[in-house]
Amino acid sequence: MNSSIPTNFEDWKYCITKKCGLQLSQSFLQQRIQSLENKEDLQTKAFIGLYGEAQYQNTLSWFKMASQFIN
Repeated sequence: MNSSIPTNFEDWKYCITKKCGLQLSQSFLQQRIQSLENKEDLQTKAFIGLYGEAQYQNTLSWFKMASQFIN
């Protein structure tokens, strides 16, 4: 990963699990998906403000993708 901002699923997963030390549990993933799908959520607004719509859409899709693989 060359950038601090993930550009693909594998980079994103590495950031979440290795750099941030978070476990990708189904509960965590569903909470984040629910929050990200609500564009009125303050964290979601801040994320979009910082990283833009394209990165927001990518990140939401990566959370959804991960939720398909986690029991």
